[in-house]
Order: sequence, then structure tokens, then C-alpha cells
Amino acid sequence: MRFDASYFIDLCQKSGFKLSREGGLLVYSTGRKRVEGADFFIDAMRQHKAEIMPLLEDTNAVKQLDLFDS
Repeated sequence: MRFDASYFIDLCQKSGFKLSREGGLLVYSTGRKRVEGADFFIDAMRQHKAEIMPLLEDTNAVKQLDLFDS
């Protein structure tokens, strides 16, 4: 069976995982909620990181406004 990264991301969101990318890091959060089968999701994220990363928005790339720039 072929891994479908977009389906996996959708499944994670429906299950309570919030996925994001910060530079070269794949970041997930459960909002301190317990997620059934979390070990399965985490193992799949590790195994298929290269396929998941390009589909996530890079939250680290957002430029901050310099308050001292006039």
C-alpha cells in the first residue's frame, strides 16, 4: 500500500494532531489532549517525514516586523 501524505495530514488533524513545519523540523501538537493511537501517528511521521514536510506551511519563515525600523 502506498503512503498518501495529504491523507495522512488530514487524518492527523481529525484525530487531534496539529502538524506544522518550522524550518527543517516537523512539529506536532495535541493541545495537551490524549490521542488514541498516538504512537502509530508518531512512528508514521518519523518514517514519512520527507513526504509530509513539503505539504506543510513553513511557520518559521514568517518575517517579524522590526519595531526599531523607521
